[in-house]
Amino acid sequence: VRCVQETATGIRYTLSLKHCLAHASIGGDFMKVNGIEGIYIANALDDKTVKQIINQKEQQENEEEEWEDEEMGKGTRKKMKKNLVVDNIHTYITFNKGGSWRYITAPKVDSKKKVINCAGNEDCSLQLHLRKFTTVPMLSHKNAHGIILALGNVGKSLDTEARSNVFLSRDGGVTWEEIAKGPHVYDIADHGGIMVQTRLYKLKENIADVFYSWNEGLTWETLRLSNMNITIQDIFTEPDSSTQLFLIRADSYEIREDEEEGSKYTTIFVLNFEKMHERICGGIHSPGVTGSDYEIWSPYDGRHGQPCLMGRRISYTRRKREAECFNGILFERPVSVEICKCTEEDYECDFGFARKDTLSNSPCVAHINISYAPPVNCTPGSYYTVTMGYRKVAGDTCQGGISHDPIVIPCSGSWFAGTKLIILLIGIIAVSYTHL
Repeated sequence: VRCVQETATGIRYTLSLKHCLAHASIGGDFMKVNGIEGIYIANALDDKTVKQIINQKEQQENEEEEWEDEEMGKGTRKKMKKNLVVDNIHTYITFNKGGSWRYITAPKVDSKKKVINCAGNEDCSLQLHLRKFTTVPMLSHKNAHGIILALGNVGKSLDTEARSNVFLSRDGGVTWEEIAKGPHVYDIADHGGIMVQTRLYKLKENIADVFYSWNEGLTWETLRLSNMNITIQDIFTEPDSSTQLFLIRADSYEIREDEEEGSKYTTIFVLNFEKMHERICGGIHSPGVTGSDYEIWSPYDGRHGQPCLMGRRISYTRRKREAECFNGILFERPVSVEICKCTEEDYECDFGFARKDTLSNSPCVAHINISYAPPVNCTPGSYYTVTMGYRKVAGDTCQGGISHDPIVIPCSGSWFAGTKLIILLIGIIAVSYTHL
C-alpha cells in the first residue's frame, strides 16, 4: 500500500510514502499527532524487504514438501518461511503532511539512564507501535499540545508489543525519551498535566497498581487499587483531556457461592485527582518568567533556524514540566500566530511528480508524461502556467522566502515566445539535475 497526499481540493493525489502498512479493519497504520497540524507518524516497509516478500511468495507457490500424519495421511503443505513483514517494519515521521519523511530520533539514554547508541538512520532509529500489531495505540490529545505517548523500541525494525517500552515526546515527535520499561497502557488528563499508566501484562508485584505522574514522566507515584487478584485492561479519560478524572477497567476471576466454576468479572475504578493536589497553576499571562507555572512552546520540525511549522510560528502557553499543579477544566490556552518565510519543507511534489527518495528532501521528478504545451484555448494576450514540479503543502501559509510557484507564460504564437518557453524548460531541468 502507498500513502498518498491530496491537494487542497481533494481531487488530485501524489505519492507520499511507499509500502505503508494497512489492514482491512483499521486502514493504514499511520496516525496524526493531535493538536498540531502537519505531523503524522507511519509504519512502512523498505524497498529491499518488499522485493524479498515478492520473491518469497513466488517460492512458496512453487515449493511444496510432502508430509505424513497418522490421522490425515499423505498430503502437501507449503514450507513455512520467515515473516518478513513483522520482522522489517520501520517507523517514519513527517512534519509537513507527508511532503517528506524521516526516521525518528531515538533517546540518548533509557529510563535507567543507560546510554543508547543509535544514529537515527536505516540501521537504528526509534520504532513505534501505532495501530496494527498492538492493543495500545499511540496517544496524543488535541488539548495536550506536543505530548505523545507510544509503545516502541530502539533498533533497526519494530519489535513485538511484549518487548516494547513506553516512550514520550513533549515536542510533537522531534525528541523522545523512554519513561518506563515494558509495555504499559496509559492516558493523559488535565490538558497534559497528569499521566496515568499500568503494566499491560500481568506481573505479581503490581497486579492492581497504577502509576501516576504530575511532571510528564519525570517521577512516578504508585497507587494500589485493590488487594484482589485483578488484571487492569484499560485506562480512559474524557475525549478532550481537560478533567482530572480517569476510568480504569479491570478483570478478575472469582468463584462465588452460587457458582461451581470461576467466572470473569469486570470492575470499573474511578480515579479523581481533583482532591489529591490543591494548587491551581498560576502565572498564565506571564509565561516563562520566574514564579510562573507556564512556558511558551512553538512546534517545529527540529531544524535549526526559525521555529516554524506549516508556514507559521504558533506559540502555545503550556504548563512547565516541573510545575506540579492543576491546569483546571476551565483552562484556556493562549495562542499567538506569526507567518514565516517559505522553505523547502513548505513544498510537496505536484501531481505527476514524486521525490526520488521519500525519506529526504530530494528533488521532485516527473514520473508520468507532463505536457508543457499551451492549452488549446490559450489565446494571445492571456496566460497559462507551467508547474516546476512542486506545490505548497495544503494548509501551509508561508510567504516570501523560497518559491516553487508555477511559471506564468504568456499565450503567443510568436517564435520569440516559443523560444523563451524552451529556454525556461531547459533551465528547470538543469536546476533539477543539480539537486540530484
